[in-house]
Amino acid sequence: MRESTQNIILKYNGKLDYDIINELLEDLNRRLEETELSTLLRKRIYSTAVETLENIMRHAPKKKTSNTLPQFSIQEYNDGIIVESCNVVSKKQQDILKERIDYINNNTENLKKIFAEKLKNSNISVEGGAGLGVFIIGKNAKEKISYSFENINEEESYFCLKIKI
Repeated sequence: MRESTQNIILKYNGKLDYDIINELLEDLNRRLEETELSTLLRKRIYSTAVETLENIMRHAPKKKTSNTLPQFSIQEYNDGIIVESCNVVSKKQQDILKERIDYINNNTENLKKIFAEKLKNSNISVEGGAGLGVFIIGKNAKEKISYSFENINEEESYFCLKIKI
């Protein structure tokens, strides 16, 4: 990803709950309305933000053993918009996330077809999702999704996701 001059559209670091997510999304919506970005690009940014924030909430470990807080930002660069998030995930969740993101990154050509099939055959999981969020993010991404995991302890990792739209 080539990045240069930046303009922060939205930035947050701290605990997340659904009230905070709603406030962040309302703020994002207002800020996007003030930009000269196309309607399609604004919708892709907003959709990616929704999925990213919901995934942070939905996949947070039930028993956190670290005090590491989630981070979320949307920044405009000369060559695109970057949506970035970081949060604690369990080691089990790490393997699942890596597998899903790699699958999406390796199937960008067929993502619309795969998404439609997933949508038709999806079931709601214990966490409350249908596993479609990362596919929506992949559909919105201009490039392959970038991610990393940093070990916190034996049970948790700090997961960072970077999406260029």
